[in-house]
Amino acid sequence: MLLLPAAHLQADQRCATLITTRCEQCHYKTRICQVLGSRGKWGWSRTVKRMQKLGAKITDEEAKHLAACLAAAPKGAPHVCQDNESRGTK
Repeated sequence: MLLLPAAHLQADQRCATLITTRCEQCHYKTRICQVLGSRGKWGWSRTVKRMQKLGAKITDEEAKHLAACLAAAPKGAPHVCQDNESRGTK
């Protein structure tokens, strides 16, 4: 039972890291947060693949993970939309 919350937190952290290191190379976090909750996995998959074609340095494995975590994130998701300082990490 304790593994589920830890795995969930680890997945959230990985998602936040990919957004910071990949997506925020071109987009402000506010732009990403504005569209959370408005697309499913298929929509995010198309978006991430389009970004790859435009030159985003995202592996296919990272693209699949990003599409899944962005699709699962509700509007304003703290692990995506809050600054590191607000989450208590650096």
